[in-house]
Amino acid sequence: LEKVGGFDPGYIGDNLREDSDACLSIKSLGKNVMFCPSAVVTHLRAPREGITRDLGDPRKIYCYSRNQTYFIVKHFPRDARKLWKNYAVEVWDQVRFLRPNGQILGRLRMLWVTVLGKITGTAAALTSRRVWAAWRRSR
Repeated sequence: LEKVGGFDPGYIGDNLREDSDACLSIKSLGKNVMFCPSAVVTHLRAPREGITRDLGDPRKIYCYSRNQTYFIVKHFPRDARKLWKNYAVEVWDQVRFLRPNGQILGRLRMLWVTVLGKITGTAAALTSRRVWAAWRRSR
């Protein structure tokens, strides 16, 4: 973990995908990552920037969308299918719930934060030194 520079600070909010990112970064060095069911991990309470676990919270959806996109652009930059699925499927999931049920503004807000997360996740990945280093290692 030290050889890959620790956990990538490019993940925000609840840090979704940070652990998967660390595992793929370690594997890119030719090392193995193993599941050990007898391991005991104590998670310290880290600040979550006010992010709840509620899937109705726009901040949660934004962080999920952004971190997922950051992760995919970092580790699978040449896999157009993964990128397309990341953008299209998640945005479509928000669009399909846009039925006029009195909550249309809330649904539009969720669609907006999903799209905004995709855009900012892509921009964050393209401006991250860690992402460029990961791309160089993967060649």
